[in-house]
Amino acid sequence: MRVAIVGSFYRGGNPDLSQHVANQLEEQGVDITKIGPGMTRWDRIKKINKVNLVYGVNYGFLWRFFALAKALGKTTVNHWLGTDVLYAITDKSYKWRARITSLFIDKHLAVAPHLVQELDSVGIRAEEVPIVSQFIPNTLRSAELVEIRVLAYLPDEWEQFYGAAVVYQLAQQFPYVQFLVVGGTQGKQIGLTNVSNLGSVPAMKMDEVYGMAPIMIRVVEHDGLSRMVLEALAKGNQVIYSYDFPYCYRARNFEEAAACLTKVIADGCPINYKGRRYVMENYDRQIASKRLLAALSAT
Repeated sequence: MRVAIVGSFYRGGNPDLSQHVANQLEEQGVDITKIGPGMTRWDRIKKINKVNLVYGVNYGFLWRFFALAKALGKTTVNHWLGTDVLYAITDKSYKWRARITSLFIDKHLAVAPHLVQELDSVGIRAEEVPIVSQFIPNTLRSAELVEIRVLAYLPDEWEQFYGAAVVYQLAQQFPYVQFLVVGGTQGKQIGLTNVSNLGSVPAMKMDEVYGMAPIMIRVVEHDGLSRMVLEALAKGNQVIYSYDFPYCYRARNFEEAAACLTKVIADGCPINYKGRRYVMENYDRQIASKRLLAALSAT
C-alpha cells in the first residue's frame, strides 16, 4: 500500500500526530509519502500521483486538496482529532467547509467515540479509530496511599477551557486533599495552600506524577482522545472525566465532580484494575497502529 499523508508533521521541533502516524504505518511496511505545508500545487500533484490513498490528519476543512486527490483518481481518508470537530459543530463557516470537504472524502475516521457522535450531528459518518502516539505507563501504582492527591492539567493560556474553575472550587471544597497541577507555570500561586503547580512536565516524567496522584480530574469544554486519561487509567488511577469513557466517573460540572470525588475518597481510592486492563487491551500503540492500517486497507 502506498499512502500520502497530509499534515504538519513537526510543531516547535516536536513530532505531531501526523508524524507519529507516518512512523507507525512505515513500521508496518506501508510506503509513505509526506505532503507538508508550503508545497506548491505541482509538487502535491506529483506526490499524489505516486500513491493509492491520500490520508489527512486533522484536515477535514481542506476541500480543495481532497478535491484534487479525487480528480487524480485517489481514495481519500480524513482523521478527525478533537478541536477540528469542535469547530465543525459550533461554527457555521467551518460546518459548511466540513460538509463540502466530505463530498471528496471516501472515509472519515475519528479518534474517540464522542467525536463520532458529534460528527454525525452535522451529517458526517465516521468510524472510531484511535491514534496512540506517546508513552503509556506500564507500571501499576502502589496500593498504599500516604495521602490522596488529585491531578489536573491546566495550561496557563487555556486553563478555563480545561476546567480551572471546577478544579479550584474542588480544592476549596476539599481542603484536606492535595491538588497537583501540570501544564502551567511552575510556582504559579492562586492562594490555595492545597494546590501545587508542577509546571510543564516532560512526557517520560509523567509516570512518576501519576504514581503520586491516584485520582485525575479532567472536566473540559471539549476533548479528543485524551492521552492523560489513557495514561492515568493505565497506571490504575481513578479518573473523573467530562465524557462517557469506560471505567471513568462522568462529571460535567462542579456538583457532579464533587460527588464523584466524594465517592472515590469514601471507597478508599482503590486501584482501577478494570480501567488499566481496558487501556492495555485497546490502546496499546501496536494494537492502535494495526487498527488504523486495517481501516485504511478496507477503504
